Amino acid sequence: MPQKKNPDIAELARGKSGRLIGNLTGLLATLKALPLAYNRDLQEDKEPVFDSCDQLEVLLPAFTGMMATLT
Repeated sequence: MPQKKNPDIAELARGKSGRLIGNLTGLLATLKALPLAYNRDLQEDKEPVFDSCDQLEVLLPAFTGMMATLT
């Protein structure tokens, strides 16, 4: 059917957004009630930040391409 649009990119974006929200929630839990001085809890913030950046580097170009082809 030529009129049918395949929503794969939108569905994948929805799934990736859940992962990003999970990373944000984990970071906020790590930062909750942190003392004013540096402490070792902040060693745990790098993995979710870098994972979120990697996911956005994949997701944003795909989503931009999808938006460009909408009619």
